[in-house]
Parts: sequence; C-alpha cells; structure tokens
Amino acid sequence: MPHAAQLPKEVYYYGHEGQQPAQVPLRAGPLRLLYEAGNLRYVRLGEREVVRMIYPTLRDRNWGTYLPTLRNEKIEQTANSFRISYENHYDSEGIQYRFRCVIEGKPDGTIRFELDGEALSTFLKNRLGICVLHPIAEHAGRSGEITRPDGSQYTGKFPVDVQPDQPFKDIRTMRWEVAPNCFASLAFGGEVFETEDQRNYGDASFKTYCTPQDRPKPAEVKQGDRLRQTVELTLGGTVPAVDGPPTPLQLTISEGETTPLPAIGTGRSSEVGELSAGEIERLKALKLAHYRVDVAPAQPDWTTRLQAAVRESRQLGLPLEVMLYPGTDPVADANAFLRECPSERVSVQSITVFQKGDLSPVVRALKEGYPNTPVGTGANGVFMGLNATRTIADGAEFVAYAVDPQIHLFDNTSIVENLAGQGFAVPSARKLGNGRPVYVTPVTLKPSRRPATGPVAGDALPRSSDVRQMSLFGAACTVGSLKALAEAGAASVTYYETVGTQGLMQAGAPVAPAVFKAPAGAAYPLYHVLRSAGEFGPARVLKSTSNRPLTVDGLVLSNRNARRILLANYTGQEQTVRVGPLKGNAQLRTLDETNVSEAMSSPETYAKEVAQPLSVTKGYTTLRLKPYATAVVDTRE
Repeated sequence: MPHAAQLPKEVYYYGHEGQQPAQVPLRAGPLRLLYEAGNLRYVRLGEREVVRMIYPTLRDRNWGTYLPTLRNEKIEQTANSFRISYENHYDSEGIQYRFRCVIEGKPDGTIRFELDGEALSTFLKNRLGICVLHPIAEHAGRSGEITRPDGSQYTGKFPVDVQPDQPFKDIRTMRWEVAPNCFASLAFGGEVFETEDQRNYGDASFKTYCTPQDRPKPAEVKQGDRLRQTVELTLGGTVPAVDGPPTPLQLTISEGETTPLPAIGTGRSSEVGELSAGEIERLKALKLAHYRVDVAPAQPDWTTRLQAAVRESRQLGLPLEVMLYPGTDPVADANAFLRECPSERVSVQSITVFQKGDLSPVVRALKEGYPNTPVGTGANGVFMGLNATRTIADGAEFVAYAVDPQIHLFDNTSIVENLAGQGFAVPSARKLGNGRPVYVTPVTLKPSRRPATGPVAGDALPRSSDVRQMSLFGAACTVGSLKALAEAGAASVTYYETVGTQGLMQAGAPVAPAVFKAPAGAAYPLYHVLRSAGEFGPARVLKSTSNRPLTVDGLVLSNRNARRILLANYTGQEQTVRVGPLKGNAQLRTLDETNVSEAMSSPETYAKEVAQPLSVTKGYTTLRLKPYATAVVDTRE
C-alpha cells in the first residue's frame, strides 16, 4: 500500500486516477450551455437556467442505470450554433444496445436532440430513451402548458412541495415562461412523455421522461428493435438581450432569520469490528451528538453487535441513535431490544422503527421502556418511501429518511447538482409529519443498504461504497450537504460511518486497498469538515447564497460574536470567490492538494495549524480556492 505522499493528485481529488469528462461551452443564439460526454447541461438564457440536462438513458428491469461507451464523437461549432454526433454503446449483463445521437443548436435558440436506437440483444427494460431535467429554483410553483398527443391541452404547475405523483402526464409539448413575455417550449417526438418530482429521491430537478409509469414494466426489447425519439427546445415571445460579462463569483451572507445547526452524528461501521483506542480519540474530537446503530432482531448475531455498539458509545461519550428493524412480530422484537438494552443502563438519543403497517403498538412499547426518548418512524431509504405512503404512526415524535446524491446519475457534476436537492424534502417531510422534527439518517455518497450483514473483506469494493469517500471531492460534498440540510431545518443528521470505505477514516486493515486507495489509518478530508462544524460549538446557521452554487458554495455558522464559514470548491479548476459581508477580523484555513496528505496521515497536527489572516475590505474578502478545496473562514467582532 503506497504512503499517502505517493498517491497521484487525481486520487486526492476524486478517489481514482484518470481525468474527468471535458465540458465544452456551446452557444445556440441567445442560449448558452455545456456539452459533456453525450449530455447537454445547463441551458441558460442569461443568468436563468432554462433546462438542466438533456440525455439518453437505459435502465434495466431492476431500475439499474447502465453507463455507455462513447464512440465516434464529432463536435462542430460556430459563435452561435453547433452540431454534435456520437454513439452510445451498452454491453453489460446481457444487454447490448446502441444509440446514435445528433444534437443541433441554431442561432435562433432552437436546440434539437435526436436519438436513433437499435437493440443488439433481447432484454427487459424499465426505461429507454431521452430524459430532460428541469431545475427546481426556476420551475417550482410555475405553470406549465401541456399539449397531449391527441392535441388537447391543459395547464398544470411544477409543485412547490415534493409531490409523489407525476405533476404532468401525456406530454407532446410543454411550454412555460422563462422571462417576462418570453416562453420556452419543449416538443417531444417518438414516445409519450411525463414528468416526475425527483426531489423524492434527493435530486435537485424535475424529470420529463418516457415511457409512462402506468404502462406494464418491465417491457421486452427484442433484438433488432429500433427506437427513434426527438426533443426540440425553442424560444418564443420577447427574448431579452442577455449578452454581457459574467458576474464575479460571490457568496453573500444574509442577516436575519437563522436555523439551529442540526445534531450531527455518525454510524457504526458495517465493514470492520470494534473501534481501536486511536479511532475513539479521533472520533471524540469531532464533538458529535450521537452514534447510530442498526438493530435487526432477525439477524442471528444482533445482540453481539448491539452490545459492541453500547461499549463504543460509552467510550465515545455519545448516546445511541437506534434504528430498529422488527420482523414478523414487531412488538416482540421491540421488547427483545428493551431487554437487551434497558434504559437504566444505556443512553439512547432516539429510536427509529422501520416496519410496514401500523407501528403504533411498537411505538407504545418502546415508550414504555424509554419514556424520555423520542421514538419516530420513517423510510429505510429516500424520502419517496415516506412520501408515497403519507402515513405517520400514532405517537411518533419525528420522521426519518435517508439521502444520497446517486440514485439516478453518478458523475461528479450530477452529484454536486443533487447536494441542494437534499434540503428540498425537509420542509415537505415536516409538513407530512404535522410539524414533527425531521431526522435525516444516514447521509451517504451511495445508496446505503441497511441493516448491513456484517464486516466485509477482500478486494471488492462494497456495493454501498464509493472511492470518492476518501477524497477532497467527498469533503466538498459534505459541506454542500450540511448546508442544504441545515438551512432547510433538519433537526438531526447522521453522516456516513466511523471507519472503512463508507466512513470518516480508513481502517488499520483496509478494505479493497487495490481500489480504495486511502492509506491505513488515514482520516479522510470529510472528517475535517465535520470537525470544523463540531468544534465550533453550539451554532445557528445563517443563510448564504452563491451566485454560482454549482461552482463554489458555503455554510455559515454563528455563535455569539464569532462566525465560521465553510467553503467548498466543487470543480477541478482554481476559483476566486468574494465572501461577505463580514464583521471583524478574518482568518483562513484551507484543505487542498498542498496539505491533504498531511491532513490525512496526521489530522491532529493539521488541526493545530495556525490560521492565516485574511484581508477584509468594506466587509468583504476575496480568496482563491484550489481544485476541490475546502476552506474555513473564521471571523470575530
């Protein structure tokens, strides 16, 4: 295993060697956009985002998303137009398919995405074709005029609250206002489309897709079948003049209403055994609020794991966050947990029960054993699991669900987009729970599979793991996640696990070291993000706004006359950002490619490094952030 200093720069950046896909700026008359690896992103009219993404997708009978090989790519562009052609080839697990795609942008603002697909094998699919993503900020609450395939029309709205059902169905064309008296239209050909609210899954978008969900699934695709689809975006009405220099990057802090910083905890490792003394000390430095443990009485060794978690919680000085997964007799399993973990012996912060059906008897049983501990219910997964049922057990004192940014797409750019999406469901969950507090547990980089079956070993990366966990990118994502959830008012948030490929630090005996390259015992960069938040003390969260939140964003904490700003550069380029207004003197500490090796190998030394003074002029400071850097700006009046 190489020493940290020997790791390539890209491994520090995002966990693996190799370059990220190139983003090509394009122009279609008044519209600006990016092309990246077969996808159109961020179609903008001036500063306003019209469409977030247009892309082809193939999803199998289990909703698995397949990643294609891009071939024969050709890009031609002028100052106001472009033409792109390429092929997507899929060849995995018996699925062989080919998309031929042509994308054209014209000087009048028309963008046409044309797809010609051919099945090279017979398989079952749940989705096949073009998807269009719509950004939330520019669409939520706005009307959309829909034309059906039969020519009839209706008007609906992109919802403000997260909606479990499709807000638009039977779409041939969609039209909506993007600026005063300026309208964008999407025309779909080759299939019937409909729109869903992807905030249910933690995404920051609405999605228009085919085929309608009420048709039978999975559907067979036979070898030789052809598929032709088109999506055409046009502008109408009075198109405003939009040319001008780009606005400098700025994070603006808002005075006024604040929210409490959520109680932050972490979960017991699903990959390694009990914590070492050194790991205990490092975790104690984070000043966490709770320690999550999954309790599944149907598993044969559940009592052994529970008692190990109890020992570790005492060593950490943290109460347990208990996630209870009862079996066929939920009340009996609840009582078994109470016998194994009586309240007079164990400190428990909360108990969440996951079970279909009426959980009220379970809640009552647990309250008898833990009368002073909140008991809640929710979804063992993303918010959709809670929103689809829209029922809360009698007596439940909070609602809970999990988030991750990779339900649908897996690239760095999409992950950054979906960080904001993590906050969108919190108000809807609170409303669904009639004002009950919202617990988000766990927050992970990939979908978590709970309860886990036990420690893992070998060379294969666990399915719930992502190599970006150990990277600077992982730390930047943690800043964005905490910002979204804290500003939205989540009461409690549980991040990751303690040790392992899904954790805050690497184990002494690493899992999958050939793939997950963090050295033994290393503290990941995201460890330092949570430490910066925890050691600041009891804090309120001030809202802040980045004018380019997919480039640089930040979380602002306030504690009496002191403030702490956590900043994150989500990109592979150095960025200059103006921050303010600030009060008093300012100091800066950064975590980037220049010191990440030392911060990982010796987090205690890094934590003691002296912050550098920052120049503040008329309440603002300007700083440069290296690729994927995080930074902490401290001010004191």
